[in-house]
Amino acid sequence: MDKTPPGNDRACKSGRIDAAERKTLDRYSITRVPVATYVLDGYRYSTLADAVAQVRRSRM
Repeated sequence: MDKTPPGNDRACKSGRIDAAERKTLDRYSITRVPVATYVLDGYRYSTLADAVAQVRRSRM
């Protein structure tokens, strides 16, 4: 029976999970999940609301 948590087999920007990372994830029951990042003028924001707030501050 495969005990791999859902989401741990997804590709990411840098490629698929390598064997060492897979082993560590499985060993500690860690789940890897994708995270949305919003980029504006070279800065990264973790929420859309923060990115929009910056646009409103800088472009008004």
